[in-house]
Amino acid sequence: MRAIVLSGGGAKGSYQIGVWRALRELGISYEIVCGTSVGALNGLFFTTGEYALAKYIWSTIQLEDILKGTDAYFLEKSKTIIPYIGHYLFKGSFDNTPLKKLACELIDLKKLRKSSIRFGIVTTSLPSLYPVKVEVNQLEEDKICSFLLASSALFPAFPTIQIEGQTYMDGGLFDNLPIDFALEMGADQIFAIGLKKGDVLDEKYQNIPNILYLTPSKDLGGVLDFDHQKILANMRLGYEDALHFFQKNHF
Repeated sequence: MRAIVLSGGGAKGSYQIGVWRALRELGISYEIVCGTSVGALNGLFFTTGEYALAKYIWSTIQLEDILKGTDAYFLEKSKTIIPYIGHYLFKGSFDNTPLKKLACELIDLKKLRKSSIRFGIVTTSLPSLYPVKVEVNQLEEDKICSFLLASSALFPAFPTIQIEGQTYMDGGLFDNLPIDFALEMGADQIFAIGLKKGDVLDEKYQNIPNILYLTPSKDLGGVLDFDHQKILANMRLGYEDALHFFQKNHF
């Protein structure tokens, strides 16, 4: 079985949608999707096949769709990390209520249930700081949105998520590229999409056959850089990088 593995990386996740466009054009199918953080949110679309919707969301998204009012304005005007540190120390995490609302509205439960593609995500439990692997297709419907948000709760930028008395935060803390989960789910071919230029696979994967890893040919910017032109450029780059990648690599 072939798996697509999607790493975390916040706003850089638009790159993965560009790669998906290339996969569609090349006729590369898959039976498993595993994602962490923004990779979990994108993974929902990869699982339900809603490419047009994913492209539209990323093409139109603004900071106001992620953060509430004054927090969005603050982040947009901040050019260094120092003002953010001050914001966290005195006010706590940003208010990402708009993102929570958007994410829950975008879940098409019927398409998810009908999909033949298995979908796994990773989050992190607190205070144990232990990675938690969840197969979304098997979740009760009222927990799906919560776990997607838990995987993408980029602490301390975003607040943690409570599910049945347990606290969760971003899965990227321990497994930002969930190849292990894909292997556990039965994948024997893996195409992993990273979001950091020049990143390389962990040594433990380098001797495992049929694992391909694509990373950006250019820097994608910051994890909270939702500049419209940057997002569009990153989508184009993902498409171009993937086409070039598969000229040299074959499944």
